[in-house]
Amino acid sequence: MPSFVADASVSLSWCFEDESATITEELLTRVMMGEGFAVPAHWAIEVLNGVVQDTRRGRIDPATVSQFLRASGPSI
Repeated sequence: MPSFVADASVSLSWCFEDESATITEELLTRVMMGEGFAVPAHWAIEVLNGVVQDTRRGRIDPATVSQFLRASGPSI
């Protein structure tokens, strides 16, 4: 059973250092330790939109997007 629900803003903070906060880093640590979490049904669309928009703005390069999306799981 998932122990928390992560929305797109939490997930995107794992991609952009300037958006991270203590709580999002703690959640990432929990995920990396194997703790399960849930996401809303529209999560993949919001995350994809976030990285597409930030790629267009030059904030993230396509190689980093690819790496982030692979790490985000099979739902994207």
